[in-house]
Amino acid sequence: MAVATAFVGCDKLRELQTKPPVVLKSADGKAQITIGPGWKERKELNAEAVLQAAYGSRDMYVVILSENKEDFRSMTLERYWEGRRQHILKGVDKPTETAPVKLTIGGCPAVQSQIAGFSKNDIKLVRVLTIVESPKRYYQIFAWTIGSKFAGNEADLQTVIRSLKTTDDEKK
Repeated sequence: MAVATAFVGCDKLRELQTKPPVVLKSADGKAQITIGPGWKERKELNAEAVLQAAYGSRDMYVVILSENKEDFRSMTLERYWEGRRQHILKGVDKPTETAPVKLTIGGCPAVQSQIAGFSKNDIKLVRVLTIVESPKRYYQIFAWTIGSKFAGNEADLQTVIRSLKTTDDEKK
């Protein structure tokens, strides 16, 4: 029985390794991410999300929200990131965080940080908060995983985060 299970496990691994990446596009066509084998598009993680995906067996999740920059007066990327950061911190018990890092994602400026701590359900999560500024929109990328799995999942989360492409207008 164990030998049969091992062969089935190898077949599943081989299937995951040979599946091509999938591009998920937002309903308005203005944003997309690329997910690899094991990831699935989701619809129920956040009702306001323009894109969302999960790799359930590895406890990895990514949700992307979008807001029109016209709705803000004199907003900057850093102030927008700080507002989202404060919002997350309200729901985290015993938070620890990394300093924000400036990045370029899909040709657009971005700011990213990590916030670890306990959720309201007493589960330790590590959240990766990334804000991407296109000329007309702010994209909020919320990625998270179980605390003990973060070291093994971080590279895969970053791959999905950094795959964001926006097509809403010209890049900055």
